[in-house]
This record gives sequence, structure tokens and C-alpha cells, in this order.
Amino acid sequence: MSNRSIAQRILEVVESFEAGKSSAFAVNSSIEIHSPAFEAVPGILIDKLDEAGCALLCEDLSDLERAQLGWPDRTAENIRQIKEALHAIAAI
Repeated sequence: MSNRSIAQRILEVVESFEAGKSSAFAVNSSIEIHSPAFEAVPGILIDKLDEAGCALLCEDLSDLERAQLGWPDRTAENIRQIKEALHAIAAI
């Protein structure tokens, strides 16, 4: 599989999460399963992708939990970082 194909598979799971059809766990699992197959991708891009996936999973809270903890909702930012890394990888 090409880097573009692998990135597209992960992106499909991300889009499913955005549509409310899958979980943050599914996104993070997809990243963990597929990212070792990337070829000739700089480590910094893989690290950025892994970090954003972990952040998405760690910060996957209900509105009540978020309010009780006083944490801001950074889901959109985490998704943006994942997509940014995937598009950069697909371009390699």
C-alpha cells in the first residue's frame, strides 16, 4: 500500500468520528495499526500523528465531565492536527 492509501484509510475513520459513527478509540487504534506501514515518512510527522491521536483519545470526554474538570473542548484542534499530518504524509 502507498502512503496515500494508508493515510486515506485513517482519514476515513477520522471522518466517521466527525460524523458521530465511530469513537476516538477507533481513530487512535487506526493510527496505531496503520502508521507502522508508512514508508520514508519523517519521524516528526509520525510523532505528530501519534500525539494528536492520543490527545483525541485522552480528551474524549462528555460535556458533563469536561465541565466538571474545567477542560476546554479541543476535539476540533486534535482532528485538525490529525488531518494535517495525514495530508502531509499522503503528499510524500
